[in-house]
Amino acid sequence: HAQAGGPSVYVDAMFGGDETGPTNNGVHAKVLTLNVSKEIVQAIPQMGVSTLLLREDDRFLSISEKIRYLHSANALAYLGVKIELASRDCIHIIHPSDESSFRPRDQSKNSSDDIFPVIAAMAKKRSASFAKILQDKLSKTSVCTSTETHSDHLLEVSSLARPTIIIELQTTGSRGSYLLNRIKMGEISAAVAMVIDTYINKLRVDMGTEPN
Repeated sequence: HAQAGGPSVYVDAMFGGDETGPTNNGVHAKVLTLNVSKEIVQAIPQMGVSTLLLREDDRFLSISEKIRYLHSANALAYLGVKIELASRDCIHIIHPSDESSFRPRDQSKNSSDDIFPVIAAMAKKRSASFAKILQDKLSKTSVCTSTETHSDHLLEVSSLARPTIIIELQTTGSRGSYLLNRIKMGEISAAVAMVIDTYINKLRVDMGTEPN
């Protein structure tokens, strides 16, 4: 469980610093990514679901830094946000695929391995559930949505059955882009915020009914 007073969800505005991401019309993806992430955090209803941005300015955070933040607070969930250029507007919701990567990085070589398959299965199940709810909500914004599994950055920050999701906003980057217009209107951010609020409260109930 998250520590008392600590954030329930870490929102990771990906890119940052020298890692600008794709550039379109003179605007770096790192800027748009941070703007969307801030809007998501600000839009979350005040129902006890607290959030924290891992990056609040133009700086790059390494995987090890992100892991340190996540483990120090033991947040309930991780949400990464990134923007990529593509041939069409679409939102990809990515969740972990390789259960072995859920193993905590500081695990002692002498500790028992028996618990890790259980943790991995729980983390994968929760991440997939989070992704499905998010896809259902975002599909109502009339933007193409899809879910997929991946085994890169996501699994490095996954442990202790923490749901882990990356929202990849793929856009043509044109000024008439439907997705960019929805982002500008705040529709995407509001939809994501609503799902986070709903899912975290559901997760708290589920965790409260799980055997110790």
